[in-house]
Amino acid sequence: DREFDKMEDELEHVKKEKEKAQREKAEAMKEKAEAQREKAEAQKRESEAQKREAEAMKEKAEAQKREAEAIREKQEFQNKTAKELKAVGISIVQISEITGLSVEEIEKL
Repeated sequence: DREFDKMEDELEHVKKEKEKAQREKAEAMKEKAEAQREKAEAQKRESEAQKREAEAMKEKAEAQKREAEAIREKQEFQNKTAKELKAVGISIVQISEITGLSVEEIEKL
């Protein structure tokens, strides 16, 4: 009878240890799932930041393109104006003062 009680106690102890191990495993799985969720959120934030950075770079490139186009248009206007002034006999020095082009640039026109 004593041995039976001892075996029952041992069985109860094993059951409690098993339940404890199961609780610990469940807690570990819960923590792992939370860590995976946090990792996924961090990856999503990083992806969004990369998209914003790419968009900013695209906008910067477009702005540079617009700026280059404006400069080209200004140069074309200056050259056209200089040619027209040169054609009507205005001095190169005066054309330079009016257009902002150098004397050398005007002479090449």
